Amino acid sequence: ELLLSTPATRVAWAGSHAIIAALGTVVLLAAGGLTTGLAFAGGSGGEGSPLPALAATLLQAPAAWVLGGVTLLTLGLVPRATAAVAWAGFLFVQLFELVGPLAGIDFRIVEWVVPYFHLPRILTGDAPTPWPVLALAAVTLALGSIGIAALSRRDLAPTS
Repeated sequence: ELLLSTPATRVAWAGSHAIIAALGTVVLLAAGGLTTGLAFAGGSGGEGSPLPALAATLLQAPAAWVLGGVTLLTLGLVPRATAAVAWAGFLFVQLFELVGPLAGIDFRIVEWVVPYFHLPRILTGDAPTPWPVLALAAVTLALGSIGIAALSRRDLAPTS
């Protein structure tokens, strides 16, 4: 309430949180990818490079951003359900990715539902292509923009 009572607009408030979340995702992925790459390079007798693992890890950022876009959309449209939808989205992706193939769900369905499957797998030999990355970033921007626009139009009525 104190933050919302300041002269900051709702768009600036939500946008700053979205930017911090997006950059935080990249920083955490970079740390994990660099650590994994260094461990691989050290374990291979110093012949390997940490850069492929770092690149493959950073390539996952747009897929993670899609979940952030869904969260922003929920914040703008159904604010009381934001935490539940954010966690449900995370669990949904994890369950489809891990349990889906074991449960016999057709893999083509899993590929369409889970954003991570749209990205090229550069460590296994897929050619790096920018189109899936750009498409996921565009989906994130669309979801986030709609959510922020809905948030800016919403009336914040006091609760009693």
